[in-house]
Amino acid sequence: MLITARSHLILKPLLFFTLSLPVKGQVLPSDGQYFEQEFDQTKIIYSKEYTPLIPSIKNKIKNLKAIYKKEYNWALDEKMSLVLSSPENFIGNGYATIFPYIKTTFYPGGGLYLDSFAIKSWLDTLIIHELAHLYQLSSKKGLSKLNKLIFNNNPFPGLPFFGWTFPNTLLPTWIIEGNAVLNESRFLNGGRLYSGESLALFNALLFDNKFNPNWLINNHLDFPFGREKYIIGGHFSYFLSQKYGIKKTNSFFMEQANHYWNPLIINQTFKTHFGKYYYELIDLFIKYSKKKYQSYKKSVEPSLYKSVTLSPMSKNKNKIHFLISKDGKSPLSLVTYNIKTKIFSSKQTLLKKGKIFFKNNTPFSAHPELYENKAYIFALWNEEKKMWPGTQNKIIMDIKNHKWLSFDSKKAFETPHLYIGDKKIGRCHSQAIFDKNENAFCFFQKGEDRILLKNNKPIFKYKGYYGKISDIHDQVIYFMAKVKNGSSLFKYNFKGLPKRISSSDAIVEAKILNDNEFLVAETFSDGHHYKVIKKDMDLEQLPYFKNLFENKKIVIEKGKEKIKSGKIYSPFKSLRYSYFQLQSTSQNFGLSAYWEDPLKYNALSLLYDISDDKTNNSYSHSFKGLLSSQKDPLSWKLGIDLKKTDYKEDIYKDISEINILLSAYYPFKEINQFKLLSGAFISKDLSSNNANTGLELSLVKDEKYFLSYNSYKKIKGSLGLSKNLSTKKNLIKVKGLYSKDFGGENYASIDTDFSWTDATTLELNGLTENVPYPNYTLSQNENISSFRLGLKSTTVFNKSFYFKVFPFSLRRSALSLIFNNFTNNLIDKSHWSTGGVTLSTEILISHISPLKINFSLLRDFQTKKTFFSLTLN
Repeated sequence: MLITARSHLILKPLLFFTLSLPVKGQVLPSDGQYFEQEFDQTKIIYSKEYTPLIPSIKNKIKNLKAIYKKEYNWALDEKMSLVLSSPENFIGNGYATIFPYIKTTFYPGGGLYLDSFAIKSWLDTLIIHELAHLYQLSSKKGLSKLNKLIFNNNPFPGLPFFGWTFPNTLLPTWIIEGNAVLNESRFLNGGRLYSGESLALFNALLFDNKFNPNWLINNHLDFPFGREKYIIGGHFSYFLSQKYGIKKTNSFFMEQANHYWNPLIINQTFKTHFGKYYYELIDLFIKYSKKKYQSYKKSVEPSLYKSVTLSPMSKNKNKIHFLISKDGKSPLSLVTYNIKTKIFSSKQTLLKKGKIFFKNNTPFSAHPELYENKAYIFALWNEEKKMWPGTQNKIIMDIKNHKWLSFDSKKAFETPHLYIGDKKIGRCHSQAIFDKNENAFCFFQKGEDRILLKNNKPIFKYKGYYGKISDIHDQVIYFMAKVKNGSSLFKYNFKGLPKRISSSDAIVEAKILNDNEFLVAETFSDGHHYKVIKKDMDLEQLPYFKNLFENKKIVIEKGKEKIKSGKIYSPFKSLRYSYFQLQSTSQNFGLSAYWEDPLKYNALSLLYDISDDKTNNSYSHSFKGLLSSQKDPLSWKLGIDLKKTDYKEDIYKDISEINILLSAYYPFKEINQFKLLSGAFISKDLSSNNANTGLELSLVKDEKYFLSYNSYKKIKGSLGLSKNLSTKKNLIKVKGLYSKDFGGENYASIDTDFSWTDATTLELNGLTENVPYPNYTLSQNENISSFRLGLKSTTVFNKSFYFKVFPFSLRRSALSLIFNNFTNNLIDKSHWSTGGVTLSTEILISHISPLKINFSLLRDFQTKKTFFSLTLN
């Protein structure tokens, strides 16, 4: 058997034809028909459930555009696409992008944020917040404006940064998101500037001196994991607006748009625009805030548990349950407090973050989950991701005597509808709770008034947008509301005014234990601390409220246009030119163009390439086209590759090739947290008899947590079969992987693969998913086989170095030890092994985008040769 090997340099290669997972679309496949309407240089693409909302949305966008155009001193320079994803995509998110064209996408799952965001409508919040992003990020001046005219939304060819086209995309996240939070809070819809929970976090970070420029400007890995960009940034933008006015604050982005040479330097922009340097204004902001909130206070009782996430508390038979995450890198723990015995207990669980309910002593968590690969829906789920029957599309908030108090998740985009069982009670703008007699309580927002409802009838009201019901005991209602320095605990007994019962300004969750004691969660600078505290106040007063802005009625105005269904959305007809790229090296010149539809159902890419191969003394010209679709669970790619090779000295060697390929991917249903995936392809060279086909089946269980460097636990197995239809030769590949974090981000994995072919050569391609090894080619007459066993141990080092201006920061790194043992040919066995190290470094580029650089140095212990690989991902 002949064995050859070589080193390899792999820089995240983009294979033109690939049998792999499809690019993630905007919405889940098969989530229903979409429609579209156009107006005022805007295209709305929406699910049919939202047809009645379209006139109002149109009116709000039209009015907001007029305001933003004046304040940002900029008009959107191309048609905007707005995607309203269907209720089958119940995700609490939304985003705006200006590449490859101006688009914003709204997901309907934000009803869970009504309390913490202090908002009336999730839909209105997205309209205001995300539209502000489009004006911020698309603003251009000078060369960036000229570049847009010539190259559309492409980075200037040959330059390594994005600033030529969109200078403001490289602004610090806290400036971009903070400005959007400022605007989010202006239009009688509440907003995070009115939230007591947000203010509690702000002050916790402020008085622990977290507000340093390095920490603010970089997307670090510290608590609260990016949320501070919105909260601190929002208060900083409000500080600027009070000092210089809203228009001056918003028009900052047009001033910065002229800084395309080095968009990371913003100090001079602040000086030019506001008359004070960036760091000078940060210092003034900190001093102003510490003086304003100098009486901020937390409770003195000891912390019993700490969590980097916040989940609602629930009561069940004299027990209080809640989920905590100690580090964001490992499974959650389910904590139980026995009110009678006053004993805490906790155990690790695979439940996801959400409110806890029990069915036959089995805990279920209320959260959205991917269901049968068809819909991302809200329900009650247990550890095996099995749904509590009957809870599909119900946001369960309380259970009493087998009755559910819930929102209908399909009607929660604009304002949630409250139900007891299947009986509709009315609309609410907060989480809801039962009393012992099955009366439903929640808050309703009317203008600036926060109104407590009992079975949809008003009980009392106060000025403000933040109010969060926590418990009901002996006909007394306990709730969190805003105080001057944050969020605190109040009670209301149906007489007079409510009473503040705790001096703490940091309480964001609470349950009553007795008349004088409470189990609470307080927000600190390092997480949420759970404590048992005593009532230390009994002061009759209303929650704190101050109107921060001159009222704007744009958000509550309804459109006068009649409701119409719009035309059916066609992915192919909606394909839109997105960008082109020039690529040039000493031997290659390439030009590629790309089209996609706004929902990313379909994409078309075209590539023309000229290559000068000096080794073979030849020129090659190739044209490649790829059409892909993922509108249905069965996604596919259809490609063609035309290539002509001209030999400079021998025209008889000239070759013309025409290759076509069809590949498909289908995810089968999930079984006990294992996902069964399949892919297949067939390719044909029309200029010869060469044709290939293949099939791959994979079974994957991947347990990930939001801060993990690697998956906490991963199990993967795959079977690949391929056949050359011309030579009738076969190839079989079987792979397996098990990896786990054994504590403290110390990972270990075992990685195996078996390959067999009845051809004369077998390629062992170098870099596997987890364990790299050199490229090997095995050759003999026929029936070649190879079995590899790979072992790997990894230790993560959470040492970071962040910079204010220098565009590369170190977030963390990892060192891995690797060993591979090869056994070749089942009959005439031969063995050899490789080993080495991998240094993996997570770099933060331009303060924003993480990139992993992996350098592996390996040694073949038999040939004494050294190999290396470099990957980026």
